[in-house]
Amino acid sequence: MTVERELSEQQLSLLYDRARDIQADFERFHAANPEVYRLLVKFTRQVRDAGREQYSIDSIFHRLRWHYHIELRTEEPFKLNNNFTSRYARLIMAQEADLDGIFEVRVLRA
Repeated sequence: MTVERELSEQQLSLLYDRARDIQADFERFHAANPEVYRLLVKFTRQVRDAGREQYSIDSIFHRLRWHYHIELRTEEPFKLNNNFTSRYARLIMAQEADLDGIFEVRVLRA
C-alpha cells in the first residue's frame, strides 16, 4: 500500500529554498576549491581504470577525505559537505566525457 503525502505550497517553497541554498553553497565552494574537483576526477578515473563501470560518489568523497587527512597529513581542517556529492557527480559526468554515466544520480528535489 502506497501512502501519498501532499506537500503544501509552504513546504514546497522551503524545499526549493533549501535546494537553492545548497546549490549556491556548492558553487562558492567549488570556485574556492578547484583542487577538490581535480582530485575527485582523478580518483574517479582510477575507479574506471580498475574496471568499474559504475561507482559511488560517496565512496570517492571518503577517499578524498582520506587523502587530505592521512596521505597529506594536513594541519588545516578539511571539510567536504556531503550535500555536495550529487552536485559533484553531475558536474563530473557533464564535464568529463569519459566518466559520463559512472555515477547513478537521482532527480534533484527542486
